[in-house]
Amino acid sequence: MIDQFSDVKILAILKEYENCKEVDTVCDKFGIHKSTFYQLKKKFSGLDLNRLSKMRKLAQENTRLTKILRDLTADYSILKELVSKKDFGPAFKRS
Repeated sequence: MIDQFSDVKILAILKEYENCKEVDTVCDKFGIHKSTFYQLKKKFSGLDLNRLSKMRKLAQENTRLTKILRDLTADYSILKELVSKKDFGPAFKRS
């Protein structure tokens, strides 16, 4: 749910809360649930636009790299299994 908000909107929600200090008012104004507000506050409170953007880009990069690692691990497992079943003859065996 948090991912659907732009960086600017997240900061606007938190800024509005800092100004009025009433969660119900902020939630009504932006059309969000209280739990969503508290998740935003917990995760993004105290950040400026640059830091928020960098953090979200790093999270996207981390997700991309995790997928690549998962794919490479699967490929490695498949290749390892194929090599263990393949008979390369006596010239290739280790002593």
